[in-house]
Amino acid sequence: MRRFLEFTVRQVMEGKSGELKEALVGVEVFDRPADYDPRIDPIVRVEARRLRQKIEQYYASEGARDPVRIEYVKGGYAPVIAQAARETADLPAASLGTIRSVLVLPFVSLGAGTDQEYFSDGLTQELIHAFTRVSGLRVLAWNTSARLRGKSAQAPDVNEQAQADVIVEGSVRRQGDRVRVHVQIVEAKSDFYLWTETFERTLGDLFALQEQIARSIASVLRIQLTAPTAPRPNYRVEAHDFYLRGRHEWFRRTEQSLRQSIVLFERAIKEDERCAPAWAGLADACSLLADYGFEPTATVIEEGRPAVMRALELDPSLAEAHTSLGFIKSFFDWDWGAAEQCYRTAIALNPGYVTAHHWYGLDLLALQGRFDEARVELDIAARLDPLEPIILESGPYLSLLCGDFAAAEAGYRKLIASAPQFTKGYTGCGRSLWGMGRYAEAIEMLEMGRSLSGDVPSVLGALGQVYATAGNEPEARRYLAMLYEMSKTRHVPTSCLALVHSGLGEREAALGHLERGVERRELPLNHMKVHPGYDALRGEERFQRLLVKMRLVG
Repeated sequence: MRRFLEFTVRQVMEGKSGELKEALVGVEVFDRPADYDPRIDPIVRVEARRLRQKIEQYYASEGARDPVRIEYVKGGYAPVIAQAARETADLPAASLGTIRSVLVLPFVSLGAGTDQEYFSDGLTQELIHAFTRVSGLRVLAWNTSARLRGKSAQAPDVNEQAQADVIVEGSVRRQGDRVRVHVQIVEAKSDFYLWTETFERTLGDLFALQEQIARSIASVLRIQLTAPTAPRPNYRVEAHDFYLRGRHEWFRRTEQSLRQSIVLFERAIKEDERCAPAWAGLADACSLLADYGFEPTATVIEEGRPAVMRALELDPSLAEAHTSLGFIKSFFDWDWGAAEQCYRTAIALNPGYVTAHHWYGLDLLALQGRFDEARVELDIAARLDPLEPIILESGPYLSLLCGDFAAAEAGYRKLIASAPQFTKGYTGCGRSLWGMGRYAEAIEMLEMGRSLSGDVPSVLGALGQVYATAGNEPEARRYLAMLYEMSKTRHVPTSCLALVHSGLGEREAALGHLERGVERRELPLNHMKVHPGYDALRGEERFQRLLVKMRLVG
């Protein structure tokens, strides 16, 4: 409709109103072929009717004071442009002072080829990041924004899912060394456009462009955009390009994507080693490779630690870097107090950084048994990122750790319904069913998760433990044998072996594996204090000594 309006108004202004026929509009506005036949395809008539309705709504509300009016006569496509009557009644201004939440939709890439999408995504992420620093403003996180890709601000389900006061959308065109960005703000409740503007700069001024757009939007919304506590990025735009690609892969959180993100973060650092976000991204990718059991912990954490320290040296105000350090301090160093301070610092620097709330709640507070405090942080994360499965999974997982298996099952089934391709929905549900003794259903769910993830050690270990607990020793031993065979060619966390042995009642073997894992500081073992999978071993003195060694108990 915007293209329709702009094209037809320009035609009238250029004295070409007589040429505005249905066929011409179909070709120029709706990209129909030159032989377009309106009798077969009525899109122009349909959209003209919608456009007339929207314009009428506009002049009945915030457009009531516009000095010029544009109207379309029914049955025609040439707009009538006239000066508005002076007696137009004043309408109350939009109550922008009440804005409490903002959704920034993924900017549309208008460049040639889809390989430029990461660039428009990067601009969207930077705007989101800028607004997360505004105290008291709820800014929907990038992952939720990305799941609304391709939808306009006025699509019926967008605000239903996001529940934002205003929606920012736009487009990016990158041609050579120039970037042209068109931005508009829509009031979600009314679907009315509050503001639109176009910005253009050279690629070398990208960071200045991002700041200009953010401050322009903040001015329109009448919110105070906190001045950055660090100078504007002084690293090359080429490094920023690779960093954005790296984060794009990191967000996917598969083994392959995490490894690819490392390649891209390292390429960003090679382009300009001053790129602090790339160093923090490298640390995050290493941490998740260890946490998910894809690599031995010591190998990747010892690569991640100097990376995060370099990030903090370059930019002490970078919330991502403090969050990365908090993860390493807790999961690898077992310095839970120092880790908590890192997370609190990150949240103080950027209250809207979802990963800080997520990891602080689930990977520190929950693992110490501080479930009520954990729930608060995870609720914040879910409000900031209401459509991201990895965030939504934290709620039912916390219920699982609390031993509320029925609530966990309900949460996981809801997650499966909203994200049917998300592996953890099925495996978490399987664990919950196991906790309630519904072994056949648990196995079915775990197998569904396995069909999505492949033969990863954590899923095989869970299946082995369920079969063992259910009394099916042959199947449990078959999975145990698979894990031992797999360990000859790839890393298998000792927790996977220990859980199957525990299910079989072989406590000595289980404890032996856990002791070796703690010696290696394997990250999955940080869940030992609260995870129900270890309940059969809690009465063992050797198990309690491990918790003391990890500083999870006094």
